[in-house]
Amino acid sequence: MAQVQYYGTGRRKSSVARVRLVPGDGRIIVNKRDIREYIPTEALIEMVKQPLVLTETLGSYDVLVNVQGGGFAGQAGAIRHGIARALLEVDPEFRTVLKRAGLLTRDARVKERKKYGLKGAAAALRNSRNVNRVMFQPSRFGWVFCLFLPFARAYDCERSLDTTS
Repeated sequence: MAQVQYYGTGRRKSSVARVRLVPGDGRIIVNKRDIREYIPTEALIEMVKQPLVLTETLGSYDVLVNVQGGGFAGQAGAIRHGIARALLEVDPEFRTVLKRAGLLTRDARVKERKKYGLKGAAAALRNSRNVNRVMFQPSRFGWVFCLFLPFARAYDCERSLDTTS
């Protein structure tokens, strides 16, 4: 007799997790290793178990996962999403609980791409002509020559030249 298996695919950032739920004693195996060996932090492990805890099925299914891509946080999120989808196959009544907790929604936040002409996604290069630029400014003494600093106040040039005070 064939063993009952429930499948779910989860995604998060650039990670993809293929999850199988098999009736068992609650072990979670990720890429043929125990979850405590594979995922380093306890917070991420608790995040992975969240759908099982909410549906009160923590000790009744073994979770077998193949996950690839991304880092630990992305992979943990993908596993959680896959477990939630697989639990829907187990019992469609779990949908309201999982949906209310936001576990069925694929988190669409991904790293923004780098743009040409910029240092990163949004950070621009500092303009070398604006940093430490020497310029002439009007003051009560006439035109003064001062060093322009982006963080300096306007009266700093005047005050540095004023020897009467």
